[in-house]
Amino acid sequence: DDEKAEIAAKAVRLPFDPDGDGTTDTVYTDVALPATGKFDLALSWSSSATGSLANDGTVTLGAEAVDVVLTLTVGTVTREFSVEVGQEPITVTSALAAEDGDTILVEGVVVSIDPHTNGFFIQDSDGTGIYVGDFGDDELKSQVTVGDKVWVLGTRDTYTRFGNDQAQVWQAEYIAQASEGNEVFVTTDMTGDQIISDFPNANARRFQATLTVDEYDEYSHVFFATTDESLEMRLTFDIRNVEGWDEETYPVGTEITLEFTTQRIHFDNYRVVDIVIVTEGE
Repeated sequence: DDEKAEIAAKAVRLPFDPDGDGTTDTVYTDVALPATGKFDLALSWSSSATGSLANDGTVTLGAEAVDVVLTLTVGTVTREFSVEVGQEPITVTSALAAEDGDTILVEGVVVSIDPHTNGFFIQDSDGTGIYVGDFGDDELKSQVTVGDKVWVLGTRDTYTRFGNDQAQVWQAEYIAQASEGNEVFVTTDMTGDQIISDFPNANARRFQATLTVDEYDEYSHVFFATTDESLEMRLTFDIRNVEGWDEETYPVGTEITLEFTTQRIHFDNYRVVDIVIVTEGE
């Protein structure tokens, strides 16, 4: 019986690390602790910090991460598992309210991947968004897909180049995927003028709006006209990043409905990315 208990204890792996390599790619809000092991032996569990990780596997996240030792008992044999219960992530809205320089763990749904930088945009359920980025190649953004609800850790920062005031989670680290296939919130009740006027509140959000082509330049940028002459900038994007777009099909003066994500101020205009042409009936 003692030998069976030893074997049963060694065979148990915690469910969030099924291959035993010490890493996980998924956030677990509760832990399904197995009750039966090899040879149908009963397993019992005790936690060193039941307020964070209860004996039945219930997780309670707090303001800070907590190291917990889970003790597995099989007959007279025990085995210990060291577990970190992470801090509770904040919303995008709370991240926007944080002070520059704060280290923040943020949860949000990926709305778009930035084609220009090593980053992406995440949002709350009401569409409130923030940019998540880092230096270097595309290692950060290659880990996520639109619709993923993710946890990211980084520094609250404000990007100020080109007169911009873009809030961001900077030098970010992808922590985990909480879920996938989540709906992306798209704002459909604002005009191009209103989107511009609402900067920076409208930044890093997903929109659908009907716009009029105003100008093309020699750098493959397309600019959209405004109806308010007091506005100092226009919406713009890079034609090379839009499937099905060319100047002959959409000449100056064309009115077109687009879905897009606001990125940041780029020189004197408001750059948008991840553009999709919305055809009638969509």
